[in-house]
Amino acid sequence: MKSAHLCIILFISFCAPLSILAQNKVALGCDGKRYLQDIFTDTTRTVVQFGNNKKLSGANQDLFMDIVEPKGDTLKKRPVIIFAFGGGFIGGERSSMNLFCQSFAKKGYVCATIDYRIINLLELGRLPDSLDIAKIGTQAMQDMKAAIRFFRKDAATVNKYKIDPDNIIAGGVSAGAISAMLVGHLDSADVIADFYRNTVIAQGGYEG
Repeated sequence: MKSAHLCIILFISFCAPLSILAQNKVALGCDGKRYLQDIFTDTTRTVVQFGNNKKLSGANQDLFMDIVEPKGDTLKKRPVIIFAFGGGFIGGERSSMNLFCQSFAKKGYVCATIDYRIINLLELGRLPDSLDIAKIGTQAMQDMKAAIRFFRKDAATVNKYKIDPDNIIAGGVSAGAISAMLVGHLDSADVIADFYRNTVIAQGGYEG
């Protein structure tokens, strides 16, 4: 049964191109052009640390994100898109999503491309099995949720990035798309296999 889960997860991670999940609320400044067309010619990029957590190997990993904003934007509340890179949970880096961030930021979004924990095959010392994939998928979901909490906290306090906490979008490519779909759909009320529920709990729960 676990090998069947692994096959399904691997199939989705290689075939899912781009997944974006969003809340359904009209964004401030939506005038038929903003968010659809390029209305800014330049962007700014800021690198921030949003978390730290343990990898499968037990080592700690600092988690960073690149935050890309439309340069010169004066709007006080903007939708934010959080992107996760692809790589089958064994490779990839956040910089691969920078072009996505720049493209959407020119349309008026705040964008972020994030780190999340992946399997380091050298540290693991073997090929990952289905349980490893379940663990790392859970960790990726938790890391993306940590990035969401970072923006919600900022919006509720200093509001440095001027995001709309009611318009947070999770997106990604390949394994990053799986992470975004888990963020959007998986919670404690779902009926899932016992081995996976136990895996989620052992990794720190649905929020991490």
